[in-house]
Amino acid sequence: MTMMNVQLEGGTIFKPGETITGQVSWYLDKRPKAARVRLFWYTMGKGTEDSQVEDQQVFDKPMQQDNRSFKFKLPIAPYSFSGTLITLRWGVELDIKGVKEVCTKEFVLSPFDKEIVL
Repeated sequence: MTMMNVQLEGGTIFKPGETITGQVSWYLDKRPKAARVRLFWYTMGKGTEDSQVEDQQVFDKPMQQDNRSFKFKLPIAPYSFSGTLITLRWGVELDIKGVKEVCTKEFVLSPFDKEIVL
């Protein structure tokens, strides 16, 4: 059985330049060869979808059952927004080598304490 989790400390709305912290945990059928957590954004909607990894942390010697902390300094942009044609979202993603799925926790990056609606 595979179980993966991402938890953010301090809620799900962050300001540009703040530090986002949290923990990832997993329980797998066997010990993984590699595990990492990524800070990223992606767009969705009409037209070309885009994504970019802003930062990542690779965990040394991951165990079959493990719990690790992470910390990322958030960039000043791009802000989270939702529009008629395109939406930009931020997330922290746990990616474990050999596991097909990833575990993602989305959050809002905005100076206005909410997602920008276009």
